[in-house]
Amino acid sequence: MTATFDRCRAEHHCHARHCGTHVPPEMLMCRPHWYMVPPEIRDRVWKHYRPGQCDDMNPSEEWHKAADEAIEAVAKAERIRCVRIHGPECGCWNGPKKAAGPVQGDLFR
Repeated sequence: MTATFDRCRAEHHCHARHCGTHVPPEMLMCRPHWYMVPPEIRDRVWKHYRPGQCDDMNPSEEWHKAADEAIEAVAKAERIRCVRIHGPECGCWNGPKKAAGPVQGDLFR
């Protein structure tokens, strides 16, 4: 393995918005966020996942679409939860993002 590959594996994070939890490159999200994704979207992410796409950084367009749907589903669920707890004027969900990396949809494009 190269130093670049090792660094990429070490720096990979959950792609839910505002989450900087480190996860293996094969995983789109950390466990809590992944299980916020509706099962039919999770199934599409796995259906279009290709072993090795994290190494060659060449996932399919179908995988990108499914991953983007998963990210949006979590964002919607978290925004709804924030509003329910803090009220509609709450800005905490829209606050500064934790240090992480690019959004999943931007990762391989």
